[in-house]
Amino acid sequence: MLCRDEEKDPRKCIEEGKVLTSCAMKFFKKVKALCRDEFEQYAHCVDYSSSSFTLKWCRKTQAVYDQCIFDKLGQERPPLGYFSKPRVHTTKRPKPVEPKQEFPDTPDSLPDDYPRDPAKYGSRFFFAH
Repeated sequence: MLCRDEEKDPRKCIEEGKVLTSCAMKFFKKVKALCRDEFEQYAHCVDYSSSSFTLKWCRKTQAVYDQCIFDKLGQERPPLGYFSKPRVHTTKRPKPVEPKQEFPDTPDSLPDDYPRDPAKYGSRFFFAH
């Protein structure tokens, strides 16, 4: 995702995408082999407990699923807010060069003797008085 966002061209990130996809497939194959029942119970609870997929009704089945993942795969659930923290990633890709923004020259101002009629519907600074 970071590569696609930085490069602005998804073709440059195909190899990284393949690695990511294979990693996710390996994880879900392990989950299917080791914790299938717990995962299906948790997914069923999320799907059918509320119309907005609220997780608060499924904390017990989530705890059972998390315990299975911890016991059989050795992975703990990350703490709340873990994925929203900023991170610095180490990569072999060169840092993308951001193009320098150029702004056009400001337009010339009106001459001092230009006729300035009063505002048609009153001042735009109505609340500033």
